[in-house]
Amino acid sequence: MTDIFPLLNNEFIYFDAAATNLKPNSVIEAQSRYYTDYGLNIGRGSSLLNYKSSDIIENIRVRTAEFIGSTNPNELVFTSNATDSINIVAQGYVKNRVKKNSNIVITMLEHHSNYVPWINLAKEMDIECRIIPLDGYSLDYSYIDKYIDENTIITSVTGMSNITGEVTDLTPFITRCREKGSKILVDAAQLIGHKRVNVTDLDIDFLVFSAHKLFGPFGLGFLYGKFKNLEEITPTRFGGNMVSYINNLTHIHYREIPRRLESGTQNPGAIFAFDAVLDFLEIYKIEDNEKKLIQLSSYLLDRLKSIPGLIIYSEIGSIISFNIIGVHPHDASDFFDNKNIVVRTGNLCASPFFTNLEQSGVVRVSLGIYNNKNEIDRLIDTIIEIKEFFL
Repeated sequence: MTDIFPLLNNEFIYFDAAATNLKPNSVIEAQSRYYTDYGLNIGRGSSLLNYKSSDIIENIRVRTAEFIGSTNPNELVFTSNATDSINIVAQGYVKNRVKKNSNIVITMLEHHSNYVPWINLAKEMDIECRIIPLDGYSLDYSYIDKYIDENTIITSVTGMSNITGEVTDLTPFITRCREKGSKILVDAAQLIGHKRVNVTDLDIDFLVFSAHKLFGPFGLGFLYGKFKNLEEITPTRFGGNMVSYINNLTHIHYREIPRRLESGTQNPGAIFAFDAVLDFLEIYKIEDNEKKLIQLSSYLLDRLKSIPGLIIYSEIGSIISFNIIGVHPHDASDFFDNKNIVVRTGNLCASPFFTNLEQSGVVRVSLGIYNNKNEIDRLIDTIIEIKEFFL
């Protein structure tokens, strides 16, 4: 894998795919190639190179929309990341629909990106934000029918927990939203790299994800929305690129969706590189990758369960969190670091999950397609060493 993922040449073991997936050479080279072969700002200028650059970017919009099951490329907005996408929906769509008894529904499995924007909006508009609790370490689905009602403007749920790796069963959420008239937003930041998502088949109103968690570059996110929903979003940022023309000095005519929501200069190098991500995923198919990751995670879980004195928060999946009883996660992290093993520790930007636990955080191992059993064995050996050192 070192010939595909150059960062692995640093001879460390990388177990933090949930934070960001490593980038293949093809993606890195594509981003560089944009600046060497094209380099101009898209949507500006009338040179042949300007037009060519813009056409390439629009073709990638088409291809990305198809990747998530949309037949209309105008349903895909380029943003800076998944958090940016959620804020656009919160401030530009939901805020306009708030009434006296309105509420928003989220879950306790959310990371802060899909938690803070909704809590903030609820406080700003003085409405209720209902948080579906946990049953153990998993969502308590019995609250769906209790919490989503005719006053729910939007239900915003993660597709896959960045703590436990739990894949959310979206069907009962979507069914209830359709019954009660709530819109549904799916935060696919983690899910998109593990499962094929088809927004049309699932009847999803909004879906968000970031390129960097799918082997892509930083600084690029996506907001999918049904076209009618996107048309009803009030822009939350204003400036160039989004304007068709201005007359009488103050009468602004905005461009059509999706460009109305893409104010300012976009990130064409990152978008160009995402085309290489889609090429990569045609070779290394998500379904095949996930099958490998499930096999690896099953091996990891079995080995973790063989070690006494661990609390394991995950059942199955390529994201597994645990604690070593009596050892602070940050102390464990330092030990792993000295062994050139990269794991994630702390509250994982998902502190609501920990409100029910008497823990300040966890150790998280999130597997990528570049990991193998030998690396897991080194992780297990290191856990045993940590126990011997601290306990």
